[in-house]
Amino acid sequence: RSNPQTNKKRKLQPKWIIFQTKYIKTNCQYSGKLKNKSSEEVKLLMKGIIAIIPARGGSKGIPRKNIKLLNGKPLISYTIAAAKQSKHIDRVIVSTEDSEIKEVSITHGAEIIERPDELAQDKSPTLSVLQHTIKTLQDNNEKVKLIVLLQSTAQFQKAKEIDEAI
Repeated sequence: RSNPQTNKKRKLQPKWIIFQTKYIKTNCQYSGKLKNKSSEEVKLLMKGIIAIIPARGGSKGIPRKNIKLLNGKPLISYTIAAAKQSKHIDRVIVSTEDSEIKEVSITHGAEIIERPDELAQDKSPTLSVLQHTIKTLQDNNEKVKLIVLLQSTAQFQKAKEIDEAI
């Protein structure tokens, strides 16, 4: 897109958001901490990064969209694959209440966190889903440093783009 005031091209916004789990706020400065670090230091800093893919079963616009086939593969499988190919993401977690989405997600290598029905409604905010997922992990003494929110409907995202955002 172009900015009419400056006539300069600007990048489109990415289809994912990175959050610091301590405060659940957007993290814009994290990647700056990685400059001039050895690969071992980078690995330590990056430990505890998880991808969360919210995927509820009750979509009204396109029913069952998360598991609809696109080029012979379920839509959600593309997002899971991109997250698993990321150099920085340690775990890929799908938050869902739907048994069919669970089955498909596990088949494609994701972990599942059961989402309560009250967080799977049309008006359920994504932030509440993320908070539930993080709390579930922390209640099990799991380390969560950063989360990367990936939407299952952004099937053309690439691992390289996710890594660049991190």
